[in-house]
Amino acid sequence: MVAGFREMQRLKKAKFPGGFEGRFERAFSQKPPRRSIYHDQIKKWNLVEQSVRDAATAAKRNSALMITHLNHIATLTL
Repeated sequence: MVAGFREMQRLKKAKFPGGFEGRFERAFSQKPPRRSIYHDQIKKWNLVEQSVRDAATAAKRNSALMITHLNHIATLTL
């Protein structure tokens, strides 16, 4: 997930064609969610404590499960 977030930033700076949808498909190899959902996830990721991010990253789960876990933790801590 973090690698995908970073790849999205890199592609945006490189002016990758296709806008948000094209960058998301390239970074995550799946169809994009609504733009607001993606940006909400970025916001939640940045707001939770580093220890929570470390635990989520260490879990080595797929992106959908990690996002679900992060949403649960963020709801409890924010």
